[in-house]
Amino acid sequence: MATRGERICRLAQEASDADDPLSALETLAELRHEVELFSREQVKSGLAAGRSYGDVARALGITRQAAHRRFRDLAPARGPRVTVTEQSRRVLWLAREEALATQAAALGSEHVLIAVLRSGGDEAQALVIEGATLERVRACTRELTAARERPSALGRPQPGLRGVLREAAQWAIARGERPLDVDALLLAALADPEGGACRVLAALGADVAAVRGRLAGKPDRGAALARSAPVTTGRGSDAA
Repeated sequence: MATRGERICRLAQEASDADDPLSALETLAELRHEVELFSREQVKSGLAAGRSYGDVARALGITRQAAHRRFRDLAPARGPRVTVTEQSRRVLWLAREEALATQAAALGSEHVLIAVLRSGGDEAQALVIEGATLERVRACTRELTAARERPSALGRPQPGLRGVLREAAQWAIARGERPLDVDALLLAALADPEGGACRVLAALGADVAAVRGRLAGKPDRGAALARSAPVTTGRGSDAA
């Protein structure tokens, strides 16, 4: 970019010093081309760094739509995308309902655990086999929430809805799946051994590795998934 910047400065000086108007115009045409290339390089770098088309538009003094039309080919390649299934949407809705009912500051993995049990299905059965019934999980969650004055009560700060979805998407992609189903949500809830869901199951004496194994299809695959569990990136306090 430094070389192109130097070229732009040189062309601008040549256009300014030109005695012949046509020669100046020819130099300006070349200058406009160089400026456009330099602008595209800067826009590409900005988008790659996380800046939006709105940011680009404000910097250039144009509309966002104009910026998108002009530079849409410079957008960084997106990673694989997943689609949230209807069953998963219901689980997330129920998890949010649980978080609101308990006046939790954020939607935590323990709320996903309860929502899965409320939804039923194979994922809920994987928990029930380990003795983690809806009644027991709810009661244990209430006890740990009541003891929240102790910093370790429900583990580290909960990921919030965005964090749960991000974690579940990573699980689904790692397993070569595009639909984000309930088993991916539950695996995401159990990914952090210090998270609320794992602490609740541990308090109930449930075998978390066995639950993962049932979700994964067989115990050895579940253990492998547990070892390669993606780290939760959403450590903030997204509102429930």
